[in-house]
Amino acid sequence: MRVGTVSNANVSNATGVLPPANGGTGIANNAASTVTISGNYALTATLTNTTSVTFPTSGTLVAGGAVTTSGLTQTTARILGRTTASTGAIEEITVGSGLSLAAGTLTATGGASKLVFLSAVTASSSATVSVETTFDSTYDEYLLIGNDILPDTDNKNLQMQMKIGGSYLGTGTYSYHITNLAASASTYSAFASTTDTKIILSNGTGNAANEGVNFVMTIYNPASAAASKQVTVNLTSIDAGGVLYSHNGAASNSGTAALTGLQFSYSTGNIASGTFYLYGIAKS
Repeated sequence: MRVGTVSNANVSNATGVLPPANGGTGIANNAASTVTISGNYALTATLTNTTSVTFPTSGTLVAGGAVTTSGLTQTTARILGRTTASTGAIEEITVGSGLSLAAGTLTATGGASKLVFLSAVTASSSATVSVETTFDSTYDEYLLIGNDILPDTDNKNLQMQMKIGGSYLGTGTYSYHITNLAASASTYSAFASTTDTKIILSNGTGNAANEGVNFVMTIYNPASAAASKQVTVNLTSIDAGGVLYSHNGAASNSGTAALTGLQFSYSTGNIASGTFYLYGIAKS
């Protein structure tokens, strides 16, 4: 074996063959070319076409190539990244609330929305709009959002009927109390009945693009075969004169069969446009 020349070196407690630092041909990097230095020493090696590599005084230096998790030590349930501003060393990042890190998987565990989107129905010059998808016992409560519900002509009331026992009921079995409060007045007004054939939800609504109706409605326990069918609603509307109205209240039908749909219409004419979004509210 050819051994090169080592100059200006002072090495003690070393075993094995020391590769040449100056002018030598070197040896293959194999088991026979191991250098062992006992004690605590900092060793700097300058490599051809490589920047300076500084060896620690204790511990293990990871082998060349990609750094793997087996070569790192870190606290349990942390992820690696950097939150400190500017470029710098990798840092441990704590897993926050609503997340779980286990078996190598980061999972959302809390804070998720309990609303489950089910369906959307869009009106387009529609005499009625029926929302019927997925009313069943999967959820005890449902949320229905009406977005920009416009009549095709001015001064029409938005109204609703329920599908109970397989049919939309037009009999005098609806009870409701819905406020009808104008921004232009401080007096109280409401729509109310105990024997109506439908539920009146809004005042005479305008049909301009900046008018119409928006609402949020909660439907309670529609699959029950014992309870009357009840809803609560919060609704805003703008009339043909540009006056804002606030409507909120409750409504029910005395029927006890399962509710499987809600049907909307204006008092006359069509629903020119608007979208109805149905969500289930998760039980847990």
